Order: sequence, then C-alpha cells, then structure tokens
Amino acid sequence: MNSNLKWQYNEMRQAGTGYADAAKAQVYEPRMQKLLNIKEGAR
Repeated sequence: MNSNLKWQYNEMRQAGTGYADAAKAQVYEPRMQKLLNIKEGAR
C-alpha cells in the first residue's frame, strides 16, 4: 500500500503560518483588527 498518495491530507504537516513568531504576529494582528473592525465593537 502506498501511503504517499497526492490526494491524502498529511495531518502531521503544519498548514498555514505559525504565529508563535513575534514578527509574523505583529503583522497579522493589526491586519485582522482592521478586517474585523474590532475597535468599533458589536452594536
């Protein structure tokens, strides 16, 4: 059995960005605040 099929999802591989890196988190946070409009809050 071949366990390296292209269509199978590898659950052990991280997908996306690791935000434990402070530099990446500093870019992410303001962008998401603007996108989600956190300062306005829920009305």
